[in-house]
Amino acid sequence: MFGDPVHFIARLPALLVGLVFHEYAHARAANFCGDPTAKYAGRLTLNPLPHLDLMGTICLLFSGFIGWAKPVPVNPAYYRKPWAEYLVSLAGVGTNLALAIAAGILIRVLNVLNVPLVDYVWLMLAYMVIINIALMLFNLLPIAPLDGSHVMMELLPYRYKERYANFNRYGPILILVLAMSGAASGVIFGPMRVLVHIITGMPLLG
Repeated sequence: MFGDPVHFIARLPALLVGLVFHEYAHARAANFCGDPTAKYAGRLTLNPLPHLDLMGTICLLFSGFIGWAKPVPVNPAYYRKPWAEYLVSLAGVGTNLALAIAAGILIRVLNVLNVPLVDYVWLMLAYMVIINIALMLFNLLPIAPLDGSHVMMELLPYRYKERYANFNRYGPILILVLAMSGAASGVIFGPMRVLVHIITGMPLLG
């Protein structure tokens, strides 16, 4: 499937939208909570260039499931609310879920109306669901600097935070190993297939 140029090109819009909106949502949420760090770093924008990470984009483009963008810089010292860390951390994955649901609703409506679509348009909508669900699940893994690690740090009892912080020093290396070995795809593929079916009413592409 992934060697097909039609599939390859159909993934591009979904990839850009998923990654850029994910990071923009982090920047917007941080700014809303009183932290202007991302704004001053030029990340409060929908321009893809400030957000894209070369290796993460390549991984997502060729794997179809696993990838990442540049983490948005934040400074929790500016946060005005005790729940700000949760909002900022989950804003990206929440946006990916919203994008997937919106694309899934459109697919369902078009199917009900029996609107004829060329293969490329149908594939682009399908990948909008698949890639955004994959980004959501991947970023929820509790490995730094993924969003799940920030949530996990907030949830852990104080006595375990230092150990977890030490573990997270190796997070980027672990993420790269998981992505390149295919292990991360194995972890998220099952939940992803279920969610794609729930959202679209159709089986995962494959």
